[in-house]
Amino acid sequence: MLTTQIQNIITELDVDFISLNETYLKKSNKFNLNNYMIIRADRVLDKKQKGGGAALGIRKNFKGKSILFPEFEEIAGFEIELSKQDVLSVFSYYSSPDSKLNKKFFDFIVEKYKNFIILGDLNAKILDNEISDHQPTLTTFNNIVTVKKVDYATKINWSKFHQSLSLLKPIRNQIITESDFNEQADKIISDIQNAINTATIKFRVSNNNNPIISVPENILNLIKEKRKIRRIFQKSQLSDHKKVLNAINNRLKKALKIFKNIKTKTEFKELSSFNQSSSKHWALVRRLENAQEKDSKKLVLNYNNQTLQEDQDIAEAFSEGLAETFSQTNNNNLDTTHQPETEIFGNFEYISTTDLFCKTWGFYINTSKTCYTTFTTAGERKNYTTKYKLNLKIVNNAIPMEPNPTFLGI
Repeated sequence: MLTTQIQNIITELDVDFISLNETYLKKSNKFNLNNYMIIRADRVLDKKQKGGGAALGIRKNFKGKSILFPEFEEIAGFEIELSKQDVLSVFSYYSSPDSKLNKKFFDFIVEKYKNFIILGDLNAKILDNEISDHQPTLTTFNNIVTVKKVDYATKINWSKFHQSLSLLKPIRNQIITESDFNEQADKIISDIQNAINTATIKFRVSNNNNPIISVPENILNLIKEKRKIRRIFQKSQLSDHKKVLNAINNRLKKALKIFKNIKTKTEFKELSSFNQSSSKHWALVRRLENAQEKDSKKLVLNYNNQTLQEDQDIAEAFSEGLAETFSQTNNNNLDTTHQPETEIFGNFEYISTTDLFCKTWGFYINTSKTCYTTFTTAGERKNYTTKYKLNLKIVNNAIPMEPNPTFLGI
């Protein structure tokens, strides 16, 4: 939960590096932040009481190296490469209230590093032995140009991998001793590794370091549940599993909608303290303006050789078309003559008329969720499927027969 709060803060403030102090982390604890490298200096518990610790988070697209000091406890650092072959060293330092600041550390930093920033919780006694207020701070540095790290990724061409293995000569030597077995095993492993190296493609990955929006834990849990149930349904194809999947999917959609609404309200709240020099605020304004332009596009409908743009005209045309298409008095569209039970209903007028209506108004029938049933006075019998099965199609897709359908709506 605390990690999510930190992630939300650094994402919202769009920070490049963050100093975390009194982390209480032990070697066995995992701690990660999306899109950030974490350099940790946990407190050694066998020397002091529990607590303490320092950590430094650096954007992953910064080029540089981590700095750790075995001789100085609870200090984590990172050396960022700048333009013109210069470097900037950033340190996170935690000093407990009952200890004095380590003067040797400051002397060491001044002597070894040309450009440096020391962050952290120093518990400095500034006035009348009063400890600092411990309020978090946000600092902006101008005219610092960093060198972006170039990331590379690899991908294996499995066709080339199989081709490389197929060109190898089969083992013809007879394996008698343990030494023969080990020799051939080493050769097979070596051949596989060489084939992987030959088939591996290395390519550059552009890292624009776009801020990652952290998703609340309840939404992450719903996503995990949805994936799990979907895998189960794909194997079983049971209707009960499908119902559970649909229920979880609906819950996930509602949760995402609430999350997006809260995020939008937060963005508008941020604009109340608009800062003209903030690139983040200008980016937010542009994003909101683009979203407004997308929403402002009006629906245009061509109906009876007329172009309709006003909502009222489109609504009236829709109701007129609905009444005209499905009216019982419209004998041109509906065939009301009796159809024998053995008739092939591939071109049954009610089906084709519904299909035509959907095409006219831009609706789509989900054929995977469509079925039909045949009502008989005798009810369902053993020969029900073979006797009353019809050849019904929508958009050239056959509609399955279901003796006990569940009515969901139209």
